[in-house]
Amino acid sequence: MQQQSSVQVMGIDAGGTMTDTFFVRSDGRFVVGKAQSNPGDESLAIYNSSQDALAHWGRTVDDVYPELATCVYSGTAMLNRILMRKGLDVGLICNRGFEQIHSMGRALQSYLGYALEDRIHLNTHRYDEPLVPVSRTRGVTERTDVQGKVVIPLREDEVRQATRELVEAGSQAVVICLLQSHKNEASELRARDVVKDELKKLKADIPVFASVDYYPSRKESHRMNTTI
Repeated sequence: MQQQSSVQVMGIDAGGTMTDTFFVRSDGRFVVGKAQSNPGDESLAIYNSSQDALAHWGRTVDDVYPELATCVYSGTAMLNRILMRKGLDVGLICNRGFEQIHSMGRALQSYLGYALEDRIHLNTHRYDEPLVPVSRTRGVTERTDVQGKVVIPLREDEVRQATRELVEAGSQAVVICLLQSHKNEASELRARDVVKDELKKLKADIPVFASVDYYPSRKESHRMNTTI
């Protein structure tokens, strides 16, 4: 029996009614699966759709997922959650002095799709409210340079204090995004562990997300927004 090529790409389209998955092998062949969407737990729909697709190749999710080189997600459920702001109230921990970086956003966001005459006049630009307000943002002392060298070590006591304050502010999840963590993840991963430890002491069942776990890429604004 000829050995099949590895599966390298997975695409997900999670709609309101059905969830589709699309797998591509290294030889260019592809297969599509479909399953009923589950708004309460999207992972179940993705799993069932994946099983439906991979059955055509006689393979399983546990067998294929470790082979994947990339996965692209697109879904109306997630998009609607963001647009309607129905997600969790997120708390953000970043470097001290950069607490405003998320609320500043990118200039492109304020004039995307505008005609030239509107782009050149700042008073026509529209700025959306940030997904995480400054009131649920805390800065901690730490600095890693562009080469990945830790210049100022992470002050863990500040991370613990920030965690307590975010819980008191009503945060239902905590995102951690430190400068240059894509070059050296040590400080951010340590901050993640400290936050989890402090939440355990507070008996707060809150998920923690470090940007390097989800989008370890340069440009902190992109990394931060993606994780949030």
